[in-house]
Amino acid sequence: IDVVNNRKILSYSLKVGMEQDRLIATTFNGEKIVDLQNLLHNYKTKLIPNIILEDKDIAKKVAHLTAGIGCNDITVLSKDTEILKAYRQINKMNRLGYISSATEIKNYSDASKECFKAGEVGAEIICFDAKMITKDIVFWITSRGYGAWAINTDATDDLASYKATLSGASVYISASQENSLKAMDTNVFDFNSSL
Repeated sequence: IDVVNNRKILSYSLKVGMEQDRLIATTFNGEKIVDLQNLLHNYKTKLIPNIILEDKDIAKKVAHLTAGIGCNDITVLSKDTEILKAYRQINKMNRLGYISSATEIKNYSDASKECFKAGEVGAEIICFDAKMITKDIVFWITSRGYGAWAINTDATDDLASYKATLSGASVYISASQENSLKAMDTNVFDFNSSL
């Protein structure tokens, strides 16, 4: 899954699993891509990885790996603040993003609650489901000093990329490269990053 800008690949998003005591990069649906160490080593300083973590033990191993090979330009994302805390205790260099589980943000107060969850673990970014993100949510989140990203792991939702673009989300993460390119092609505004 790629981040594209002017149709150039700038970054990639992936999940991480374990296989025979090795960290393995996978797609959102679990398809094995490659050994994570090789991937990070080969693309270090060339592409920016966005790594979604779902397990605390794996988060610690990824933190040790990224610190050990000097990968300092990475965004680590998780729905679980404890996973983000575990990563941050080992590697303080990388950006953290909290993937919000909120299904609705009605006002500034609701947005502030999500900012508080992100802030208590040192996350700089809050990701919202691309189907529910709005201009208001982006405004409320960015006015509190956080990045507002949109994430869509449902490759069948063709409208999510447009909603994310129209909302003003600074980054769009998708399970579908085609949907990421649609976000870029809307030309509604200068959409800096689409994954």
